[in-house]
Amino acid sequence: MYLSLGVLMDMNVTLSRGLHGKNPYTGEICRPVGELPVGIFRHLRRLYRAVIGELEIVEPDRKVFADKWIVDGKWPNSEAENFSEFLPAYNEFFGKPDIILPFATPFQLDLIKPETVVPVDIMNLMENVNDTIADEAKQNENPPATVVNDNGASTPKADA
Repeated sequence: MYLSLGVLMDMNVTLSRGLHGKNPYTGEICRPVGELPVGIFRHLRRLYRAVIGELEIVEPDRKVFADKWIVDGKWPNSEAENFSEFLPAYNEFFGKPDIILPFATPFQLDLIKPETVVPVDIMNLMENVNDTIADEAKQNENPPATVVNDNGASTPKADA
């Protein structure tokens, strides 16, 4: 899956809150998911490990970016003189889908029983992952372009 750093960080928050009951960036405590089928819970943990692995790879670049732009613990606001330079840099750094997340197995949402209560953000995440995997599979399905010959169809001649 191709993702941007911003989406990857959002996934980290959603999965951390759902699996561990804590927002990794703010420390906010919430109720973790506890009623999901074991297979889906394990699949969420695999996705979480993949997200954490990619964030560890990107962390040095994110730190350099943050050190360049954060002043007194805050990003530049819209009245700052360097905001016109900051906004495009921020959008490119956090919004460009240049991270490949090695995760290609969709969630089997049909395993969730109708009476199971799933937090909305976890359900949305699983559906979005499934949609992304399906879209990428559909893009890879298209056969490569073939060369058209101007001489017309040719039939091979057999030696008899």
